[in-house]
Amino acid sequence: MKANKRDLISLNVTSNEHINGKDFDKIELISCPLLEEECRIHLREFNKSFSESNHYRVEKDFFRSIDTLKIAYYKTNDLNTKHPCSGCARFYRSTIIESLENLKDELTKMTSGFWGNKHYQVSLLKVNKTIQELQTQV
Repeated sequence: MKANKRDLISLNVTSNEHINGKDFDKIELISCPLLEEECRIHLREFNKSFSESNHYRVEKDFFRSIDTLKIAYYKTNDLNTKHPCSGCARFYRSTIIESLENLKDELTKMTSGFWGNKHYQVSLLKVNKTIQELQTQV
């Protein structure tokens, strides 16, 4: 009986990007006009940032989730200014902003309504401010 309860609890913490203890890459490299090694290094870093952010989001640590995505956004400046890499940088930035928008929607749902948890109101303000800050960087 205890084993069944443990299985139910472990199912509660799984998500689309973290299933059975394995992290799935949010972004995959299909082709690269350059040598791909530099792209793989940056891609590993971004996927790690997305994985960490998702972990923090599942744990309801929204401040760390937002900060992780914000740091990943600024790391896109490390990509070369060569034309192919600038396209990847734009894609990474748009994916990060999309993830922040999804987090904003989740927090809006959690804080609104009669039963909304006002505790997450500060996190909602932070994600709004972060989205505005990053969109002015573009």
